[in-house]
Amino acid sequence: MPYNVRADRIAQDISDEVQKSILDFLKTYDFPYVRSIMDKSALREVFIEYFRNRHDLGWLKQRLYCLARRERRGLRGVAAVAWTETNRVHTMGLGTFLLSKGIKKCTTIHSYGWSTPMSPICCRNLEGKQLDIQEVISNSFPKRFEGLMREDIPMIPQHVNCRHVMAPIE
Repeated sequence: MPYNVRADRIAQDISDEVQKSILDFLKTYDFPYVRSIMDKSALREVFIEYFRNRHDLGWLKQRLYCLARRERRGLRGVAAVAWTETNRVHTMGLGTFLLSKGIKKCTTIHSYGWSTPMSPICCRNLEGKQLDIQEVISNSFPKRFEGLMREDIPMIPQHVNCRHVMAPIE
């Protein structure tokens, strides 16, 4: 059965097992790469609610905009947080779940649609490849924010507009 999870529907599309893995991870995740919202506890609670109740991406964006407004911060980058952090958290959740089953390799699927060209960075690092799950997790959660800007290693998401999603190899 194909892994049918889209970047814009992760919370709705994931299995119960992956949802549980994500919710376990979110208990301690501190969103170190998010700079547009400073209240990380409130941010964590929004993401927990998003995944627990399988809300849509519009719901998540609205809640994140509310947090940014409450902090009297600009709204720039807030929508990107919804896309990238949802995908990054999914990478950890699915990756951890697969590793717990003894599966060490993964692939990616993308949900770009036919009208949006795929990034050359994604073509080079992700598309059609078998990837080491632990390496992808390590790359996707670098020690420093600047590590997210690397273009020479596979990470999911690969860049701020990346619509690739980690998937098990069939």
